Formats: sequence, structure tokens, C-alpha cells
Amino acid sequence: MANDTRSEKSAGIVEFPAVRRRRAQELRTRLDTSGTPSQVSERVIDRAAGEDARRLMEKVRRLVRSREDKGFGPRRIIAELSEQGVDQAVIAACVEVSDDHWFGIARTYVVKQYGRALAEVSDDPGRRQRQRIRDRIARNLNRRGFGSETVARTVESVLAALREERSDLD
Repeated sequence: MANDTRSEKSAGIVEFPAVRRRRAQELRTRLDTSGTPSQVSERVIDRAAGEDARRLMEKVRRLVRSREDKGFGPRRIIAELSEQGVDQAVIAACVEVSDDHWFGIARTYVVKQYGRALAEVSDDPGRRQRQRIRDRIARNLNRRGFGSETVARTVESVLAALREERSDLD
């Protein structure tokens, strides 16, 4: 099972353009040898290219959703897709650009990942531990590919909710 994942990763998400051209050329050759009229052959090849593009978009969307579910930010997702050879236009069409969207993902990740640490911070009367957890969360979100504005907004939101919760208990 681990080998399957490794081979999928090394193969990347897209086929190289040369592979697509060769596949189109093979299809054209098969259609020509079977006696298919050239107009029909061209329509079949165009339709196959359109299906390839549609499949690619769906694969990219699935990968983006998967990375979002794991708590990764837009910079990291875009870098991964670019590394795998996905065209920038496809990336732009598949990666959400809304700051609110990424804020929600970052906040969900922080609450899930740091729930216990945040509870301990609420009991700490000093600011040292609060600053340490703030820095730790910010570093982690930056590594995961979130922008600095999203990181700052997320950290402040989580700590504000923590302060509010603590004041309700008093």
C-alpha cells in the first residue's frame, strides 16, 4: 500500500504534454487506419482532449480539497501543484482565493491541533506561556502555507475567544 502512494506521488498529478501529444497521435493513427473520415477523427481527438482537461481539473480539485481537509494553506497547495507540473491557469481555477475561506481552515486546524494547549493557556495567569503558544501557532501556520494576514487574524481570533471564554468563567 505504501508503494502505491509513493508511485502516485512520483508520477505526479498530470501527464507531461509530450505524453498527451503522443496519445493524440496514436488515436489519430488508429482512426486513420480504420478508415474514419478526417473531420470525424478531429472531432474525436478534440473531445478526448476536452475529457483529459476535465479529468485533470477534477484531480486537481480533489487534491486541493484533500490538502484543505488536512489543514494546509494556499501557498503550500499552490507550490505542490506547481511542482507537479499543473498549469497556473488550472491552479487559479481550482484554488479558492477568499481570505475568509482560508481563515476558516486555519482556525479549524488550530482548534483541532492546539485544543489542549489552549486550555492550559487559559489557566496561565502570566503572559509568557500565552506568547509561546501564539508564536508556536504562527510558525506552524506559516509552515503549512498560510499567509501572514491569515495567520495573524487566526491567532488573534483564537486567543480572543479564549479570553472571552475565560471572562465568562469569572
